[in-house]
Parts: sequence; structure tokens; C-alpha cells
Amino acid sequence: MRAFVMGGGEPHHGRGRLHPGTAGLEPRLDMSRLSEGADLPPRDEPGKNQRSVLIVEDDVDLLSVLEFGLTAQGLEPVWTATDGEGAITALVTHRPDYLLLDYKLPRVNGEAVAVAARRLLPRTKIVVYSGELSSRPLWADAFLLKPNVEGVLNYFRENC
Repeated sequence: MRAFVMGGGEPHHGRGRLHPGTAGLEPRLDMSRLSEGADLPPRDEPGKNQRSVLIVEDDVDLLSVLEFGLTAQGLEPVWTATDGEGAITALVTHRPDYLLLDYKLPRVNGEAVAVAARRLLPRTKIVVYSGELSSRPLWADAFLLKPNVEGVLNYFRENC
């Protein structure tokens, strides 16, 4: 059983970056079939005292800055995705400790990704990073306002 049906997004075996799939395909997430741990591969276990992070951001320049900053702070592994479909694929594949999530994303928005994350990985901390929202939504554990990169780095420095 697959936990979701999607239209693209293949993992790239470099620095964990996921590239968007074919443009124009509509995602079809079957949220009713998502349940905690349903058909998930074994968790990618970071080393002792390490915390893994999935960054989901469609602005590739900002994504690179965030990836570099979090890696420089010693968080690893750090995976990235540029759209909601890729984020859900990465959640299933990597099962990160933290999800740094933009709200306004191509294909599947941040709230839908967060709902999938909660059902699949209820212990993953969801940190929404957005300029579209003005406060922490109920589906997030923390809220950080864009474009404050230093705020993101401080959050992870204090909480990991």
C-alpha cells in the first residue's frame, strides 16, 4: 500500500536535494490512507546527538542559504525539497526530526504537507517559515517570519 499518490519528484542522491517533477501534473494526495508509520521505510538515523532537518522552500537561493546555515551549525543530515510533493516524498524517505516548512509552495501547500507529516511522523517538529502567515498556525510547533534567516538559525541553535 502506498501512503500517497503523486505526480513527480525524484530524489537526487547528492546533498539530499529533491528536484520538482514534471510541471502541470496535479497532486492527488489520499490523506485518508495516511496513518502513523504506514508502510514507511526504516528511519534514516542521524549519528548520536545529531538532529535531521528537512527544509521545504521554493526559493532556491533562500533554500541554499538555509541549508548552508543549518549544516554549518552542525545539524545533519539536512535534506531539501522545493515543492509540497517533494516534501512528502522526503518525509516518507528520510523521516526527519524537524521540518522547516514554507507555507506557500507549488503543487501542495505547507498546510497539506504538515497534515501528512503529523499523520506519518507525529514526533517530527514542524517549524513554519513564512511571509504569508502572521502567526503560528495550529498545525505547527513553531512559527518564524520570512525572510529572517538569523531567526531560523537561532531557533535551531536553541532547540536542537
